Amino acid sequence: MKQSIQENIQKEDQVAQKRFTIIMIIAILFGAVLGFLIVFLGRSFITGDKSGLVTFTKIVSPFLQFYILPFILVLLTAIIDIRTRSVLKSCRFALTHWDVEDEAGAKKINQSLSKMLTLSQGSYVIAFCIFGLICYNMVGGDSSIYHLIITFIVIATFLYSLLSFTHVQKKSVNLLKEMNPEKRGSVFDLKFQSKWLESCDEAEQLIIYKSAYKAYRVMTHICLGLTMIFTILGMAFPIGILPLLLSCGLWLVNIVVYNLESMKLEH
Repeated sequence: MKQSIQENIQKEDQVAQKRFTIIMIIAILFGAVLGFLIVFLGRSFITGDKSGLVTFTKIVSPFLQFYILPFILVLLTAIIDIRTRSVLKSCRFALTHWDVEDEAGAKKINQSLSKMLTLSQGSYVIAFCIFGLICYNMVGGDSSIYHLIITFIVIATFLYSLLSFTHVQKKSVNLLKEMNPEKRGSVFDLKFQSKWLESCDEAEQLIIYKSAYKAYRVMTHICLGLTMIFTILGMAFPIGILPLLLSCGLWLVNIVVYNLESMKLEH
């Protein structure tokens, strides 16, 4: 019996190993060609004319940060805020006319809230990114009245987006708790996620676990890809070691947390 199991394992490994070997050879050749081209272009860049880069750094980048991105941030925050409030209003109306035995109606409300939360969370990340890009020229930059006004508007808009995001989460969670009285947790509680997970049934917990595992796999692939990209770019361009350290650090945290939690659950 044991020998049969070992034979099956060897056969499975042999089939997978052939495909893996082919993929690795192709990846190595592709990486070698790409690395050569990037290094060649990088040397040309280092020894060549940098007037384009200087123009972008001193003129184009500040223009984007003070004349384009702030208005994008304000527009994005306004659109998301109006949209989320509209969805919350329609979900509240649907809940007031919802029958407890109507599973289709409950599913429709859950899907609307899930889509809205995804939109809200995604827009918050984008708003945070835009805010960070704008902050690059806030310190030590132009101190004109216009820039001071734009800086104030950016900070106020970002804080409002944070409050709006919290408001959307609170309203969504409260709606779900009204539909499912067994649910526990407040968005203002630091242990909200743990309490919410404990109040979910087995089917809901399975969905959360599968989604988390999918996110873990995607992040592993993204960190691997970024590490390879930053390694190749670092040989050709003066990008510094910070991007590589960040990608490897996130990759390491992702793996360590996953494995530690797995060992904890096993015991």
